[in-house]
Formats: sequence, structure tokens, C-alpha cells
Amino acid sequence: PGRVVARMILCLHGYAQNAAFFRQRTGSLRKALKAVAGDFVFVDAPFAATAGFLLGDINADERGQSLGWWTFDEATASRPSLSHEYAGVERSLELLDATCEREGPFDGVLGFSQGAALAALLCMRRRTLFRFAILVAGFVPRDPQWAADFRPEAPLPLPSLHVSGAADAAVPPERAAALAACFAARVCYEHPGGHAIPSDAPFRASLKEFVAGGG
Repeated sequence: PGRVVARMILCLHGYAQNAAFFRQRTGSLRKALKAVAGDFVFVDAPFAATAGFLLGDINADERGQSLGWWTFDEATASRPSLSHEYAGVERSLELLDATCEREGPFDGVLGFSQGAALAALLCMRRRTLFRFAILVAGFVPRDPQWAADFRPEAPLPLPSLHVSGAADAAVPPERAAALAACFAARVCYEHPGGHAIPSDAPFRASLKEFVAGGG
């Protein structure tokens, strides 16, 4: 009696990251969730991240491969979050479907930035796949083909935790808020930092409470 069921969480990294790097970056969060989350499965995105803004900004020796969940035309946008035309989303969704078949079922999904946008899209398209979602610096896709799945007038009832940074220049808080509006049972957490996953004690406590409740 009173035993907390350990939860399986699928984890999707951000643009120009990879599974191993994201695992490293979420170490303090995974430690905080040790009592309530049984296993975290990190997946590598299928595409190379080659955007020009990354030049000189990425230490490959430290981070490993730079990967992305979709590619975009740099002639029309400087960053994947600003693009209005995504290439490769179908392939990424197929990869995640296969991962869920092979390694699931998962209780929840955790995504950061581009990974959070894809996680949210997966939630919208496979409405009973997860029991909760944790979306950090997430955004509604700007590509109309995928944006059509996000309907604030008919929000998804899935419990969700939306994390935004007050100083995030890559995904401003208002874009994270627009994504949150597409989820009915949402909890929003804003930290004072930028484009990163917070690891301070108040956030770890909020995260643990959310996951322990099954969302």
C-alpha cells in the first residue's frame, strides 16, 4: 500500500543535441525523479543538424553528434523553430512509433525545444500513447501541415507540464504559452533563465510532484 509505481519516460533532445548529451544534461532531474520514474529512454534524432548559426557555437568533442528531428531551408529561416516548412517530420514520427513499439509502453514523454515540439505533435496525433508530457521550451510548429494538429479551441486533455525561460530568446515564453494553451490539463512553470532545462531545487520539486501524480 502506498507504493509509487515507477514510470517509463521517453526523452527527446533538442536541435543540435543527441541522446547521450541529453542524458547527461538531465542528470539532476533523473536523480530527483529516482523514486517515481523507473526508466528513461533517450533517442537520437535521424538527421544531421547543419544550420549555419551552429558554426563556432558547438563543441563537437564535448557534445558529440549534432542531430535534429527535422531539417529546414536556411534561405527562409535562421533556426528550425522559426522555419515555416519542415522536412523529415514523418520520418521522425515513424522512428518514435517504432521506439514505442519496441521499448514501450511509456507513461510519459519529456522533450526539449525541437524535441518538445515533436513530443507535443506525437501527443496530438497519438492521443492515448502517453499518460503525461513534460515540454521544456516547446512551441507550436510553424509549418501549417503540422500546426493544424494543435487546436487551442479543443485542447488535448493529456496532463502536461510546460516549462519556459523568462530570458529564452530562442523560444520566448509566449511561444511556450501558445503550446500550453493546446493542452487542457496543463501546469506551467517559468524559470528566470534562458534556453535550457532548469535544475534548481524548486523546479526539481515541481517536476517530481507532477510525475509522482502521473501527470
